Amino acid sequence: MKYGFIGAGVMACAFLKGMIGKGFAAADITVYDSNNERVREACNVFGVNPATSAIALAANSDVVFLAVKPNVVGTVLLEIKETADTTKPLIISVAAGKTLASIGEVLGEGHAVVRTMQNLNAEIGKSITAYCCNENVDVKMKNTVLSCIGAIGSAVELEEKLFPVFTAIGSCSPAFVFMFIESLARAAVKNGMDREKALGIAIKATLGSAELLEYKGVHPRELTDMVCSPGGMTVEGVGALIRNGFEDSIIAAVDAAVAKDKML
Repeated sequence: MKYGFIGAGVMACAFLKGMIGKGFAAADITVYDSNNERVREACNVFGVNPATSAIALAANSDVVFLAVKPNVVGTVLLEIKETADTTKPLIISVAAGKTLASIGEVLGEGHAVVRTMQNLNAEIGKSITAYCCNENVDVKMKNTVLSCIGAIGSAVELEEKLFPVFTAIGSCSPAFVFMFIESLARAAVKNGMDREKALGIAIKATLGSAELLEYKGVHPRELTDMVCSPGGMTVEGVGALIRNGFEDSIIAAVDAAVAKDKML
């Protein structure tokens, strides 16, 4: 099977790194980008093939990844439409906010299209990726999609109407977590700890807590209560978080991200 990436930015390179690391043959992967330097770099780093145009890529790919900015998706689709009408590749979009319907409006009927949304953790194979398929995607195609997504992390199939919510808690949330970790470290510095040591401790504590929650499979509140000994330090800190609007701030951040996604 031949795979083509239109776009060679951060997410495309995350897929390339993950797929090749999982045994996909570099010789079966082609990349095109309007930025020639990005194409050269991707080919040098991953050993994949360059394409001279989006049309040439679509003509020789069984699977085409739309890995471009949302504002140019329509232009790219119009460019490859005639070729895609003939070759009928599986189209996998990684463009934020672009619905199956909006892609179908440009391509027309009869095309198998999958919408996906990843997060920054794809760079280390730890992304959580949401996907949904149109009616033309069969079981074999879905398995292909899952193989590609599996190269950068885990997958969850969602109704498309929930994609704005997923984007907020799955794709935007790493930024929220980074801010939380940095705030922990800053507070430690305020209280006399070396910055580098504080950051390392905050990272390890956050990572371990997430892994424990996944391992236990219980409600987060249950583990919170386990740490909060009566009259202890932790319950005092949790109380301060609640009084200062920690939970409300997280909900507000998710609401703002969902609203923005719906505007794209």
